[in-house]
Amino acid sequence: MSDDRTNDPTSAGSPARRTAAPSAPPSDGAAAARDPDGPDDGRLVKIGALADRLGLTTRALRYWEERSLLPPARRTQGGMRVYGDEHVRAARGVLRLKLAGFSLDEIVDIQRALKHSTSALGGMADLARSLSMREEAIRERIREEQTLLAELEAARRCVGLCDGCEGKLYDADCITCLNDASGHAIPDCLSSLLEAATSRSPADQAHLSEERS
Repeated sequence: MSDDRTNDPTSAGSPARRTAAPSAPPSDGAAAARDPDGPDDGRLVKIGALADRLGLTTRALRYWEERSLLPPARRTQGGMRVYGDEHVRAARGVLRLKLAGFSLDEIVDIQRALKHSTSALGGMADLARSLSMREEAIRERIREEQTLLAELEAARRCVGLCDGCEGKLYDADCITCLNDASGHAIPDCLSSLLEAATSRSPADQAHLSEERS
C-alpha cells in the first residue's frame, strides 16, 4: 500500500488546518455556513465556508473530493460548486478515521473494497477486520500512554519530596537525596533531566553566583 502522507494536505508537516473564521454573509446564491453539528436544514455553502467550519483547508477538501472521500459537489443553477450536509458528514467521518490512525490511502482502499465486493456480507467482513486491527492498535497506544502517565505521576511525586535543603544550590547530591526520600530509584524520565542539569558551564556558575549575591 502506498504512503499518502506527502500528498495528504491534512497529514503531519502539511499546512492542513486553518483557524476557523466567522462566516461571511451569503453571496452568489450560497447560504452562510452553519454549524456542522447543527440540524440538517439543507442549506448549501461554498467550499471556503465549509473549510472554515471543519477547520480544514479548501485544498484538503478538494483533494478528498478528487479521491472520492467526499461526494461530488453540487451545482447551483449558475454552475457554482456548493456543499451540503452530506459533505459535512463525510468530511467529519474522514477526520475521525484519520484520528483513529487510518491513512487516506487506507480509507480509499476500504471504500474501494466495499464498492467492488461480490457480496454485502463479504464486504462487511473485510471492513470489520480493518476496524478490529485499528481497535487493537488504539488499545496498545492507550496502554503505552497509561504507562507514560504513571511514570510522569511518579516523577512529580518525587519532585514534591524536595524541601530545598535550606536554599542549597542544585547539584548531583539532589538526585541522591530524592532517591533516598522516595525509597526507590527515581523514574528514568526524571533522572535524565536531573543528571543533565548537574553539568554547568563556567558562565552558568558565574550567573548563579551573581543571583545569590
